[in-house]
Amino acid sequence: MDRYLLRIMEIIEDFGGVLFFIVMFFAVTIQIFYRYILGTPLIWPFELSIFCFIYVIYFGAAIAARKGTHIVFDLIYERFPLKVRAVISILSNIFIILILLSLIPSSLSYIKFTGNIRSSALGIPWGSILLIFPFGIILIVIHVGIKTVLHIKEWFAIRVRV
Repeated sequence: MDRYLLRIMEIIEDFGGVLFFIVMFFAVTIQIFYRYILGTPLIWPFELSIFCFIYVIYFGAAIAARKGTHIVFDLIYERFPLKVRAVISILSNIFIILILLSLIPSSLSYIKFTGNIRSSALGIPWGSILLIFPFGIILIVIHVGIKTVLHIKEWFAIRVRV
């Protein structure tokens, strides 16, 4: 994939994650102020913080996929030879990609189903809120796909050296 496109993806992920986190932080702060200082809780900051949290999760998952910082259980994995580790990485990444891609049709169907339903406090259509599901999945698939290609190249390089 072109380095320029990857850089744009990084900027979108980083900026999106930070932006939605900041909005979530201020929504929660407003909610705390109104609830505990003024004694009159508001509904919209709570709803906004939930929406932002959903976006932060998906942007964060894409960033973790890009940086390879997802939680892994590598106690046994590290004991295998390099060739076997490369094969395990390739197969597990392909499995992850297939699972994630299988979620896209369902998420699009759900977005279509909820498209006209509006959130109670802000009146935002749920379909537009839930667009992050397929978008986040696609970002993750791209990052895992890039890592898979690198593992395949690594595997062939190991085979040549041996």
